[in-house]
Amino acid sequence: MSGLFHFARIVFSSIPLIIISVLLAQSPAAPVKYEPSEVEQLRLQLAAKDAQIAQIQFQNAQYVFQQAIARLHAEADKVKAEHKWPAEVQFKPETLTFAVPAPPKPPVPEKKPLEKKP
Repeated sequence: MSGLFHFARIVFSSIPLIIISVLLAQSPAAPVKYEPSEVEQLRLQLAAKDAQIAQIQFQNAQYVFQQAIARLHAEADKVKAEHKWPAEVQFKPETLTFAVPAPPKPPVPEKKPLEKKP
């Protein structure tokens, strides 16, 4: 019996070590750090600045475009006033033409299903 007792004592005394080993093996590893080199970091910063500059230029171009569209519509209003055209005359900036919009079409009446006679 002493051999069996000795074996059981070794097994039961090893259980905490086994559990700790398993828990440590399952614990998440430290996150891997992915860091660019100094030169790569500088290239990324340069590309980010280029993107910011392009965004500012785009916003400025949008502003200039909106101003040009406003001037176009103001000029169209002057032409309309010089000719004393009625208020319903509209300017079409795509074609630089003026026209009265077509009246809306009346709604199409719904068709009712025919009733069967008995």
